[in-house]
Amino acid sequence: MFRLALAFCLGLVYSVSANAQETIDNRQWFVVKQECMPIQEFMTLVVGQWGEQALFTGEGVTIGVDDTPYNGGVMLLVNQQTGTWTMGTLYGNGSVCINAAGTEFAPYTQ
Repeated sequence: MFRLALAFCLGLVYSVSANAQETIDNRQWFVVKQECMPIQEFMTLVVGQWGEQALFTGEGVTIGVDDTPYNGGVMLLVNQQTGTWTMGTLYGNGSVCINAAGTEFAPYTQ
């Protein structure tokens, strides 16, 4: 149910973003909201409820609406049986923001 609600909300974000985008030097900039929660809640949801496991981690940066950079650890978690996936960023204060989530995860092939 949460996945369905998340997909609906992401759909709304994308449809609203079409009106809230800005084009500068042939680049589009989207202002979006990300759901953030304590790391324990994120792990309970993504690992416990959805059965996803970490596929890769790395360091990343998110640029705020005020152009402030926010550095954090990026994680992509997947459930290779169901195809669900979640990308989150862990920040220094212990919160994780869900950058994107979806279905039909599959390895890239050429």
